Amino acid sequence: MIDGAPRPDAPHPAATRPAPAGLVVCASAFVALGRSFGFAAGDRGVKRHGPYAIVRHPIYASYVLLVFGYLAQSLSIRNVLVLVLVCGCNVGRIRAEERFLAQSPDYRGYRAAVRWSLVPGIW
Repeated sequence: MIDGAPRPDAPHPAATRPAPAGLVVCASAFVALGRSFGFAAGDRGVKRHGPYAIVRHPIYASYVLLVFGYLAQSLSIRNVLVLVLVCGCNVGRIRAEERFLAQSPDYRGYRAAVRWSLVPGIW
């Protein structure tokens, strides 16, 4: 930086916001899950507090924020393709988890109360 001017190769300041937001969402989702976290789909009880009161899959939502943050700072065709692949995999995993969890009356009630799977107002 010379005389307060930003470097020409520096990302726009707005491009640096999604990734930290993603980290905050991810950390708060893990805290809300507590010992209920698992790598394989399983009925470990329904969590309704923290970010789980807003979307049903906040950890995957945090991944979207993190990937968009990276993309905003390193825009390229290759990175766009990676974003599409990662988001597609997460959508597939969400659908599989939803099918499994829908067997539980508790989860069906939660799904009715928390409308959005991933991004409020979109899906």
